Amino acid sequence: MRDNIRNPSAQSGAVLVVAMIFLIIMTLLAVTGMSTTSMEERMASNSQESMKAFQAAETGLAQALDDANTYDLTGTYSVPVSFVADTCDADPNSPFCIQTNYGTGFLGVSKLPLVLNDRGLLFGVDSAEIANFDIQSTGRTTSGVSSVINGGAYHVKGTSI
Repeated sequence: MRDNIRNPSAQSGAVLVVAMIFLIIMTLLAVTGMSTTSMEERMASNSQESMKAFQAAETGLAQALDDANTYDLTGTYSVPVSFVADTCDADPNSPFCIQTNYGTGFLGVSKLPLVLNDRGLLFGVDSAEIANFDIQSTGRTTSGVSSVINGGAYHVKGTSI
């Protein structure tokens, strides 16, 4: 039985070297995993901020289409920066605060399409034209992300017979 016991001075320490290599590999994997997770978190945050700015711009565009002053034939009309749907809760620096503003420009008038040129379809309107408008809405978040949406609208204007 004495033959099976090894002499401690004959050991070379290979287990220690292998264990250190495994620890280094595990540390590198952990650092890489943390770096990847951090990058994915920033990407998700950026995507969320972009979507909030886009939704704010969409809200501004909807507000512009509902605003009767949008269809002003004398020139341009704009609404200064306003908070969207009370998202700021009295704190404009809140991370949930989004802002929108919009402006319109009168592009000019054009003739009615041929389909609408029939006097029977115009219900007593002697002459009619289409007034064309360009609407631009901008949405912003407190982190500085902004989104701009352009839309168009028209208004039929005419004189009675």
